[in-house]
Amino acid sequence: MVIKITYFMSKNWYRDVNKECKQLAKKHGIEVWQVAGIITALSAQKKWDLNIKQAYQVLNGEGLTGLVSDHQLKTCERILEGEHPLDVFAPESYKYRNFFLCITEPNDPDHVCVDTHMINWYLNLHPHSKLQKVPIKRIFDSRPRYLIIQDFIRKQAKALGLLPMELQAIVWIDVRKK
Repeated sequence: MVIKITYFMSKNWYRDVNKECKQLAKKHGIEVWQVAGIITALSAQKKWDLNIKQAYQVLNGEGLTGLVSDHQLKTCERILEGEHPLDVFAPESYKYRNFFLCITEPNDPDHVCVDTHMINWYLNLHPHSKLQKVPIKRIFDSRPRYLIIQDFIRKQAKALGLLPMELQAIVWIDVRKK
């Protein structure tokens, strides 16, 4: 029973985050994409609890606790001032752009967030892949490399009857529990 509950919660993770973004947007009188953009901007190498806590702090005009860079703060300011996150995140920031899109459009089958966990999952399943010799940072920076893993996730998700973002959330939550 625990496995089914965890699977269901994981599968719906992006939908749940989208609902929370809608509530926060309404509370603060801003757009959903702004809340999702702030969450995305603050997300790097953080556990979800700290990520969402910092987003609340930004939205409430409080000082941030935990690790945060000047770049992340500036990005949050730009988004709060009305710049759209897809205009703020660098074009080669594939992970951030896709994470943002998964949050804002949680039922869209085209969005695939490739994070470190998905890269490691792919590499574990493909021990002879040319990507084995590539540092993870280089996979994030390279559209062709990123697309290899995105396409793999899409195929695996389709075979399982899932959206790609659902599969990513299931893997992400499962890895985080260990």
